[in-house]
Amino acid sequence: MEAISNINTDLQDDQDFADAEKTVKWCTDVETRLSATKSHIMGQAQDIDAVIRTLDEVNEEARQVRLRLERLVKNRKQEIRDKIVLDANEAFRKHIADLEVSFGGKIRMPAVGIDVAGAIKGKKTITSLRDSADAELARAKVEASTIATGITHNLTTLRDQAAGFEFLFHDAQQLVLKASEDLQAVISNRINEHKQAEQLRQDQERERIRHEELKKIEDQKLAEQQAAAQPAEPAPIHTAAAAEPAAVQPVKQQAPADDGQRIKLGDINSTLGFTVTAEFLRSLGFDSIDRKGNAVLYRSSDWPRICAALVQHINSVATQKAAA
Repeated sequence: MEAISNINTDLQDDQDFADAEKTVKWCTDVETRLSATKSHIMGQAQDIDAVIRTLDEVNEEARQVRLRLERLVKNRKQEIRDKIVLDANEAFRKHIADLEVSFGGKIRMPAVGIDVAGAIKGKKTITSLRDSADAELARAKVEASTIATGITHNLTTLRDQAAGFEFLFHDAQQLVLKASEDLQAVISNRINEHKQAEQLRQDQERERIRHEELKKIEDQKLAEQQAAAQPAEPAPIHTAAAAEPAAVQPVKQQAPADDGQRIKLGDINSTLGFTVTAEFLRSLGFDSIDRKGNAVLYRSSDWPRICAALVQHINSVATQKAAA
């Protein structure tokens, strides 16, 4: 009984687990042997109640110890497995965090796989569990460090080749994961496209300004021409007591320079809304300068003067009519 009660149940290392497993086998053997002894004694003596009770007690104690040790071994092994997995994953998480700090910005590492639980599957001893976990952790760290080296190189490329154009690379998180050659091609293409677009915008802006300036010049020229073509105020007309037929007086205005443009007599009549003849225009001082088929042609530059002469003539006739 003392041997059974002194069995070690504080399992810490591989030796403790090995001893516990041997003790489980020993307890099983004790149970078997005691059962056989019990059967033997019962066949040899009539009054063996005390012996049987003692054997039953020892047997039950051995069984309880065995069950307790089996549960303890199973639970402690699982606890140790879980802690090994947890510690390895935490060490890897810290390694990733350190790598991201080295980038010096908002760049983050991509997901890197680590399977500690899978690595220790099937391992029986604590030593083999830890060795397998350490090996998987080391493998994952190497993979992560290799990726981080590429990211660091690409970050340097971005800072050097995209200086002044950082606003074109808001997707740096994705770009730094590319192959170095691919990243350089992306940088070159984006900057060239931006420069071309900016050059086009500047050209269009210059063209817009040029058109505005030309329009200002044309508007000013037209305003000056219109101002020059305004008719003078007609002089007061003094008539005799008896009304005489109105005499058509030619308008004495300096003719503007001939710009080569021509207007037909028919177009003059259409614009005025009434008909005037070539003879009447001649009486106002406007001779035709050419003919084209049946069309009589006048200088387009004389149009303002023609209108002014017509107005003056109409005013003169109206004044004479009123005085009659």
